[in-house]
Amino acid sequence: FPSHDSALLKGLVFALTGKSDIGRNELTKMIENNGGLVKSVSKTTSYLVTDDPNSTSGKTKKAKEYGVNDAGRTSLHGAIHLYQTGHPI
Repeated sequence: FPSHDSALLKGLVFALTGKSDIGRNELTKMIENNGGLVKSVSKTTSYLVTDDPNSTSGKTKKAKEYGVNDAGRTSLHGAIHLYQTGHPI
């Protein structure tokens, strides 16, 4: 990931669930370096970052109950990369 920080995700709260090629710590750092927060699922969560939006996990169920949007890990990574570099992955 690009090393410079941005405010691209400022004011957004993310919850993470599931497995991914992108490690949880790396993904958390990427979100926080771009102004977002990583917390557990709550009514203030903006996006649930998941590899499987149809999962029956507790986090996914709670996110759906609260009306939280899904954000795929690859899509999130791609959007931040494009914003910071001007080039798609």
